[in-house]
Amino acid sequence: MKKVNFAVMMFENGHAPYLMDALLREERANVVAISVAPRYYEILNLKKYGDIPVYYSDREMLEAHPEIEACVCGGANHRHMEEFRMCAERGIHVISMKVPSLDMSEYDEMIRLSAEHKIVCSIELEMRWHAEVYRLKELIRSGALGKVQSFNAFNYSHFPMWWNTWMNDAEASYGKRVPLWPGSRRFRGGALTDHPHIFDLARFLFESDYECVYAEAAPSIREDAEVEDLLTIIGKLKNGVVISLDPSYANREKKLFKRISDDFSHYPRCVEVECSVFGDRACALVDLYGSALYAFQAKPELTYEVWGADPQFNDVRKLFLRNFIKQINGEKFEGDMAVSLDKYRPIMDVVNACYESISTGKVVYL
Repeated sequence: MKKVNFAVMMFENGHAPYLMDALLREERANVVAISVAPRYYEILNLKKYGDIPVYYSDREMLEAHPEIEACVCGGANHRHMEEFRMCAERGIHVISMKVPSLDMSEYDEMIRLSAEHKIVCSIELEMRWHAEVYRLKELIRSGALGKVQSFNAFNYSHFPMWWNTWMNDAEASYGKRVPLWPGSRRFRGGALTDHPHIFDLARFLFESDYECVYAEAAPSIREDAEVEDLLTIIGKLKNGVVISLDPSYANREKKLFKRISDDFSHYPRCVEVECSVFGDRACALVDLYGSALYAFQAKPELTYEVWGADPQFNDVRKLFLRNFIKQINGEKFEGDMAVSLDKYRPIMDVVNACYESISTGKVVYL
């Protein structure tokens, strides 16, 4: 069995450590190098990876390891274009974080480069990997909820600037310093940029693009936040489903919860993702993140059931990586876990439309 040689470039994104751990457990992957900004070497305890060489320069790493075949681009959002270009021009396949770029000219350049150099690029979208999401999609497709009328979802978390400071840097997060509205002291690049998952989920669950959005940002609850931490969005999909989305940094950091174990997914959690789908026959209330159950209520019987969501995918990051490797090798794979740049582009358009709505105070049509 031939292994694919991986590297992790700029080990700074909060999801990069999880992908690294999955790579080390995937028998078809071989991690040959890591690059990272010097300040993160100790913070992330990269010495635990033993003999895997660590570089403070992306270019130095790539030049020292011509055997690299695939790369996790894990730097701050504003560096993804630079990282992507370095990989594409060497024929290196790419796993990109959930925000490849919010500069759509850059995004289109990434799509062009991937086609020109014939590389595989998949977006790391962990909410697509949860069994609850697929079960909910089955309920919607089967007609168990009837004709769906509305969808509500929230993606709450702490504000990870306390360990990963680039997420409170508008230029590093959004790509440039753009005030939320004319004269605002806050800039684009906060919770809306960090939490595109629920926008993708609405499109994935209902197989429909967005028609319009309206967004508002609330006053910050953190004095040192230069980007938005609380906001809400309403809108409509082209199939008529009304949406309400809340991707806020709504959970406090150090006052967040009483830690009950080393598993942060236990309630109360630092990250919560839940949704509700209302049809003319039934509704579903679903905990999408690390849950053990979901709720279902049907009319006219008005019965209310709580079902176990197990079995979950067994090590979903490994499954994502396995499918990525299969793509590289031209093998068949199943599921919707691998999302290409071009298929994901409409979600970045929606995020930018929300920022435009916040700036203008108007509904934005896509």
